[in-house]
Amino acid sequence: RLADHLHHHLRPGRQLGRRRAEQAAVRLVFPIVLPELFSVLAADSTADAAALMQGAGLNWLRLDVPWRSIEPSCKNCIDWDALDRAVQAANAAGIRVMARVDHQPAWSRAVPAENGPPDAMFDYADFLQVMTARYGPSSGRGRGTIHAIQVWNEPNLTREWGGAPIDREQASQYIYMLGEAYAHIKAADPAMIVV
Repeated sequence: RLADHLHHHLRPGRQLGRRRAEQAAVRLVFPIVLPELFSVLAADSTADAAALMQGAGLNWLRLDVPWRSIEPSCKNCIDWDALDRAVQAANAAGIRVMARVDHQPAWSRAVPAENGPPDAMFDYADFLQVMTARYGPSSGRGRGTIHAIQVWNEPNLTREWGGAPIDREQASQYIYMLGEAYAHIKAADPAMIVV
């Protein structure tokens, strides 16, 4: 366990103490992922999950944000309600948010996939720019703050890239996606962390 390692090895020549080692281990988990407890889609769980995280001394949350749940039916047809609620609950508990944004809406791909890049990478980058303008650290709009955005999840896995083979072409597509996303996010708020 990480706490055991910290207890014995973090400070050579000195023992950290069991309780302090466990607290340090918890704080090193960056960010914590609790999709079953803290979800954009689960209205009844956000406050409870935030309270659990706060009680555990956790200060970061990786919030899974399915793009299809925010902009589901067409480009610029956006419903922020669920994301507002999740971000505000985390922030109220003193928890910083890293949003992992993937799971494209059906309108963005000609060939359906559970999770895959859109046909036009601009659509994804544009969505991230609008989201950053709303929730970025410098936005000051009072809707809560997202501190970091993770551009897609595990693009090196076929299941996360629309079933496409993972090769140089896929790597090139992801690099292009990342570049577009980074430029659009930073244009909206230079203080946003891009992962």
